[in-house]
Amino acid sequence: MFIIFRPIPFVDGMTHYILPLAYLHWIGLGLIAIAIWMFLAGMMKSGRYKYIRHGEPFVGRILHVDAMEAGTQEVPQFRFYAVIDYRHPETDELQQATVVAEDQWNHSELEKHSCTLEKGEYVTLVSLPGKVDKTLKIFGFLGLDPEREYLLKNSKPLKGVSPFTATMIAFLIAGVVLIIMAFFDVVMFSWPTGGDWKLPVGLAVVARLQQAGYQIELQE
Repeated sequence: MFIIFRPIPFVDGMTHYILPLAYLHWIGLGLIAIAIWMFLAGMMKSGRYKYIRHGEPFVGRILHVDAMEAGTQEVPQFRFYAVIDYRHPETDELQQATVVAEDQWNHSELEKHSCTLEKGEYVTLVSLPGKVDKTLKIFGFLGLDPEREYLLKNSKPLKGVSPFTATMIAFLIAGVVLIIMAFFDVVMFSWPTGGDWKLPVGLAVVARLQQAGYQIELQE
């Protein structure tokens, strides 16, 4: 969109007043380069999906579930955690651990979020081979399977923004930006700065009065 905006005449005129507008096309090309880099990085790194590709599942039992403080003092956030016990898949010893959810949210939305796990409930745990203690996760905390989604918002499973919705939001923002730019273009480049304003204003007033009189005659 930045690349498309740049050749528009009123954007070109605004570059004399807002210098960054002269480089919109370069900014657009930079954003495209970042998108390509992120796409390639996403293909090379599996992220949470590594637990599906390489993870080893086993059973655990919930001992306690609660929310914990996260973020910073300036931006307070929270995330859910669960205390569990399980039999180590390699040593078969009964162990206890605290598993923290991957995602965190603004602390002001704490009342909107909930965790459906309860004490004594059995859940699916997953870890990477040879790294059980460091990579132990509750599968339902990863957000990879709607049927095992334990974290809810307003009593509904968490959902991301669909590509269609994201595209519509982008076009809406672009439309608002275009309207703002058009408004400034009219004010700065199409607004009369000289001449006698009395004649056009007088003609406009007379035309409006004639229109009002015509409407009154029609009503009578």
